[in-house]
Amino acid sequence: MIDRTYFNLWENAVCDRVKENNNLTNFSNNEILTNYVTYIRKCVFYSVTVVESEEIKKEISESPALSTVYEEIKRRLQNGEGVAPYLSKRAKLLKPDYLFLDWNILHLHMGNLQQGNEYSDRTERTLHIWIQSDEKKVYFIRLGHHFISGEKDPYVDKEELKIIYKNWPNLLNIRELNVESTTKVSDEERKKYRELGIMAPTTFKDYNGNKHVVVPAMYSLNKISVIDQEIVDRRIPNIINKIIDKVKQDITKPELISKGRFCYYPKEKDFCFGVIKDAKFDPYIFSFSSVDFWRAVFYQSPIVPLKISKDL
Repeated sequence: MIDRTYFNLWENAVCDRVKENNNLTNFSNNEILTNYVTYIRKCVFYSVTVVESEEIKKEISESPALSTVYEEIKRRLQNGEGVAPYLSKRAKLLKPDYLFLDWNILHLHMGNLQQGNEYSDRTERTLHIWIQSDEKKVYFIRLGHHFISGEKDPYVDKEELKIIYKNWPNLLNIRELNVESTTKVSDEERKKYRELGIMAPTTFKDYNGNKHVVVPAMYSLNKISVIDQEIVDRRIPNIINKIIDKVKQDITKPELISKGRFCYYPKEKDFCFGVIKDAKFDPYIFSFSSVDFWRAVFYQSPIVPLKISKDL
């Protein structure tokens, strides 16, 4: 049984901060936190190897106007700067991303950065990627779009799966099922199922004409990622407990820990912990970088560097 005492304090700090910027009054803290973790996972706050499909290389070579932004996105991922500015407004508002929840495919805008590099312009063309945190890799699949007239709906287009299967078949959760007996789901049905939080396997043909069945990336009826729910339920509480245990060993007044609480400062990229008196820390006990923390969560790094008060 995981002790959730300090995790609950940390959860409250994150949710209080998130609520300041979003209208999420009808959601529980667990729902808010899990959706926020999904958002952070999309940001990719750690350096990764970028792997490009043959299809995206060809598309970019034929689209010189997009090459500068494309290379900038690639550079940011390789340097650990993340892609938060290129995410959609829905992502920042913690709205469900059905393409990501179902097929694990994330779309990025390909516009110029604005407002101190916090946002990018919304663009007709988008970049579709696959995040594989455990491999420290991001796979560039192909260019998508925001519903260009005459082109197939990019969010249910099985061409995505065909490209992934051709370039990196091990990424897909393929099940050896009787394809003929598997219920076929039309594009319109899939969109409706996603909106209702209903999962359905996807049947597609590869470029050789062979049929395959792909299991969804897993999400609940509340449109919440099962992957991130597991992170919230187990991985994050364990990390928080390790941090607390470390601080108790390193300070002379460990009894202060039981009186403290967390505060979250996303713009400053910090988590702080201390005793709150008159709306300020008295005393401040320790802090750690939110970037280091999220790296530990998704990268599964063993250590989160801490800044512990020298006065304790």
